[in-house]
Amino acid sequence: FPMTMDFATQCVVAANTALNANPTVNALGAYRNPLTASKARAVVEGWVGEGIPESVVLGGIQGACQRFQASPGNLTVGSFKYFDGAVRKEWEKAKAGDAEVGHQQVIRAALEAEYHREER
Repeated sequence: FPMTMDFATQCVVAANTALNANPTVNALGAYRNPLTASKARAVVEGWVGEGIPESVVLGGIQGACQRFQASPGNLTVGSFKYFDGAVRKEWEKAKAGDAEVGHQQVIRAALEAEYHREER
């Protein structure tokens, strides 16, 4: 994304691009009601304000767009609030992954310490 594009706009571009690439949307015609940054800004700023990293926000949005199932009566995502659950789930997975990495580092350090004690 260009550096001059604010994060809410980056999220909207990512969502609209991913929805346009969604096979169920394409099967029913072009994505007709693209999301706008003005409507997304408060939701995106809320996530960032809670400390959710931008990469996690974008990952949650992208995943939700890929899973979106368009139908004749439901061609669009009408609000950025649609992505809230996916972003929060992605954040929980990221935090759990960080905890697992930390746990593995503690185990590795303990094993290395034990190995060095045995060498003496």
